[in-house]
Amino acid sequence: MEQITKPHCGARLDRLPDCRWHSSMFAIVAFGLLVCWSNAVGGLILAQLKALGWTDNSTTATFSAITTA
Repeated sequence: MEQITKPHCGARLDRLPDCRWHSSMFAIVAFGLLVCWSNAVGGLILAQLKALGWTDNSTTATFSAITTA
């Protein structure tokens, strides 16, 4: 059996020039991570406010609807 060699695609990808597409993809991914992180933090904040007695169910529902829209 002959051995199968693995492609060296990492070095080839590193030699590709940067373009506007790379910048826009970076911005889209960064914005997506920011939105997902803020949604997760919003839930933690609401749980803490509920434990302190500073919010009720209707206010929590409104806050969740506004921040996830």
